[in-house]
Amino acid sequence: MKTNKIIFFIVINLLWFGCHNPNMGGDENDAKIWLIGEEHNVAWIWDLEFTRWKELYNRGYRHLFVEIAYYHGEYLNLRVGSEDNILDTEDTAIQNFGHLLRKIKRECPLTVFHGTDVGHQYESDGEEFLEYLIENNLQDSEQYVLSLEAIEQGKNFYDRNYSEYYRWKYREYTMTQNFIREYDKLKNEQIMGIFGSSHTNYNNQAFFGNYPNMAKQLRFHYGNIIYFENYYDRER
Repeated sequence: MKTNKIIFFIVINLLWFGCHNPNMGGDENDAKIWLIGEEHNVAWIWDLEFTRWKELYNRGYRHLFVEIAYYHGEYLNLRVGSEDNILDTEDTAIQNFGHLLRKIKRECPLTVFHGTDVGHQYESDGEEFLEYLIENNLQDSEQYVLSLEAIEQGKNFYDRNYSEYYRWKYREYTMTQNFIREYDKLKNEQIMGIFGSSHTNYNNQAFFGNYPNMAKQLRFHYGNIIYFENYYDRER
């Protein structure tokens, strides 16, 4: 464990020096990754996000990356792709997406969600999704493997044996790696992502100090194919 932590911090320090003071990304006309920063659970921001997503959807975008766990993204895909609820979102980490989900299901039904956060509510939502997969004979699927991985990520993030500073840095690094994994599977398709401002704002050091947040790490990895748009500092 100690060796892994040392390697982890070496990698992160290299990322930080490579990402320090990068520009804010490329031109929107050349964007492959349209990354939106938000304030969570604000209805009028959801409306802005849906307007942007519908515009991009009409231009051919289909993949929407969201700040939720992998299995929560799969929950949403089941809800969008079915006339039935299949799995209820009440009392889950994605219940606040109901406002956005209803519009997407109605007007952008081919949307595919990608959850790239660590495994929040892993003891309830994560285990429930594993049970759903087993009941449907999908225990050998990629969905099952990645759900297990997200659950382990959640356990690591919520492990109080680590300092809060280390846990937040672990989350930022893990979110970035999950994002890269999901995006690279799409073979250069255009996508949009919705994440909280702490993960997308280049000037936000509230949690991370001098540590590069997800946006900086993605900018270092992908370069100018990313276009950033911030909704958290807009007036209504």
